[in-house]
Amino acid sequence: MNKQIYFLIRRAFYSLQNENDEVNSAWKNVQSRCKGYSKPSLKFRIFKYAAVFMLALSLGSYLWYFQQSDTSDTDHTDIRSVPPKAKLILATGEHFYLENMEQNISIKDLGVKISKDSVSNALYYNIDSLGEENLPTEYNQLIIPKGGEFSLKLADGSTVWLNSESTLKFPVQFTAACREVYLEGEAFFDIKKNEHSPFIVHTGDKKVTVLGTRFNVSAYPEDPSWQVTLVQGKVAVQIADHEEKILQPSEQYSLNNNTGEIEIKTVETELYTSWLDGKFYFKGYRFEDIVRKLERWYDFQMHYQQEEIRNMHFRGVINKHYPLEKTLKYLEETTNITFDIDGRTITVKKIEKQKE
Repeated sequence: MNKQIYFLIRRAFYSLQNENDEVNSAWKNVQSRCKGYSKPSLKFRIFKYAAVFMLALSLGSYLWYFQQSDTSDTDHTDIRSVPPKAKLILATGEHFYLENMEQNISIKDLGVKISKDSVSNALYYNIDSLGEENLPTEYNQLIIPKGGEFSLKLADGSTVWLNSESTLKFPVQFTAACREVYLEGEAFFDIKKNEHSPFIVHTGDKKVTVLGTRFNVSAYPEDPSWQVTLVQGKVAVQIADHEEKILQPSEQYSLNNNTGEIEIKTVETELYTSWLDGKFYFKGYRFEDIVRKLERWYDFQMHYQQEEIRNMHFRGVINKHYPLEKTLKYLEETTNITFDIDGRTITVKKIEKQKE
């Protein structure tokens, strides 16, 4: 199943499950308050379920309308994510801008065949000879700019989803003994199991070793922390001058880029993989950290009129495919900050309370 569809179905299921639990709990509460009354008739029980159904239908219709409706502010051009101008640089030096790639590519010198699915922004990389020894290791690069995202299915069957402003360096062909790639930025990996050929993700002096698993690596150098979040399977995380650590599902390895402090904790993995299904989930995030993610996606620059705004904390959900103005307007309505937009430069400032 397509992983993006999987995440959407899973999130919808959990939401419906929670809503159903809340309805049952509320109904039990009503029943407890009505002890001593006669048992409800069949007609009353039918009315109960009909009322619950109509309430759920009304709320669902309202939420659908709210999510689908756009802001009516048309004073300036919406800031949306820039077109995904992903670039593939082959070991031969040839460059391909993937949005302009209309047909399959065959590189006879390398034995490589490349195809693209324009609907899902997916790239498929195949090679005639896989795992041959005594061949020089040459590397291709897949570069994703701000506002873009792309998935790459490697020759071994593994799939990598690259987030915006990220680069993956991968060999023309894997060796039989090891599969190694190099990441800058953020990516989600779904690795094809091969006990005889471990898959290694390098990010600077850090590496993640796996046999077959699904995990997210966030390695933006400007972020406050370097993170590996394990969704399924098992991975070994190794950082220079530190002991290797083994992660279990739902565990996250986090390295503070400023202090060097390491923390391993259990997390809600959906909070760190939500970018796959088109959303940003924030739970107690600093405003500056939220902005950093938005800047990568929408390609704008934020200026702070007061430094204290950087450390304000927020929680919520942001749909990546809505105009940025819609998100900013929501923040204005729920906090004491306001935004001035000038092209792709945005200034944020606090609203001073008027003295009575």
